[in-house]
Amino acid sequence: MSTEINFFLNDKREEVSGIAPTLTLMNYLRRNKRLTGTKEGCAEGDCGACTVVVGELEGERVRYRAVNACILLVPMLHGKIVLSVESLQGPGGELHPAQQAMVDCHGSQCGFCTPGFIMSLYAAYLSGQKPDRQRINDLLAGNLCRCTGYGPIIEAAERMYDLPRPSWDSDRREQDRERLQSIATSETLTYSNDDQLFFAPAGAGELARLYDEHESATILAGATDVGLWITKQHRHLPQIIYLGRVAELKKIAIEGDVMRIGAGVSWVEALRSARCCAGSGRIRFEIAERLAETSQMAHRLEMGRQPSSRWEAALSFAKVPRGALFLSKTSSSIMKSRIARRARLWKR
Repeated sequence: MSTEINFFLNDKREEVSGIAPTLTLMNYLRRNKRLTGTKEGCAEGDCGACTVVVGELEGERVRYRAVNACILLVPMLHGKIVLSVESLQGPGGELHPAQQAMVDCHGSQCGFCTPGFIMSLYAAYLSGQKPDRQRINDLLAGNLCRCTGYGPIIEAAERMYDLPRPSWDSDRREQDRERLQSIATSETLTYSNDDQLFFAPAGAGELARLYDEHESATILAGATDVGLWITKQHRHLPQIIYLGRVAELKKIAIEGDVMRIGAGVSWVEALRSARCCAGSGRIRFEIAERLAETSQMAHRLEMGRQPSSRWEAALSFAKVPRGALFLSKTSSSIMKSRIARRARLWKR
């Protein structure tokens, strides 16, 4: 059983205790570590001013994602790597290509949103593949610029791949796999502070045991809902069970003409798998590029029939005579939150 929160922050190991388990990463960075490059804009996961990069092991490789620090709770980082905008500069103060391109293309106006945009660009840069224009638009959809400077920012996203790749950044990232392996554990994180408990089980069996023992615990997945309970409604959550380390909930299985999506699968991973299946011909369907705002999601969508809601219209299934896409209740909640967020961004 692990009782301390272990992760790497800007290449340095953090062993955290003595903080509330509901402390957000944004507040931890700004108040505890004085890393004020991470900005607070909305505190609800919409504007992207607080964007950081989080890395975690997926098999033998490190997967980097741009995330909103304002709704991410510090214990959710157990066993991961966190990179804030302060980590990007070179040993002599050199700018990273993501930063230099933003300067060259005049992508910063008032500057408040710039660190968040930089970190979203950096997460894309770490993927190693230059995205097309549509993909860049998708990558930056979670970052808002109140000065309406999207044109130069998109130009910067394209230009950064044309600049020389700095060896000092590559050297740092090559060490990330070893760093993550050094703190990897199959033990459940049981973290407590004052009257609050935070559990992060590493398997379905342990999850079942904990939920049986703590029936009133709040179940936490992506924090798109729970994070706002904390930042906006100031709720006190005595017990939290985090699903992010349960491998069984992150699986996507194809069984004939049925796709089963685990409750811990992210919306991005679900989209990626759906597109791969469509390309391979195993399941033939198309996913609309823009998802409509919805107030209710069906937990079971029958393929091949006329859509009866805006959500089903956004997922257009064709030429599949049998089968269905099954979404667990938790997955549906996560997807609904992200679709609603995406729709709000389109309206602005």
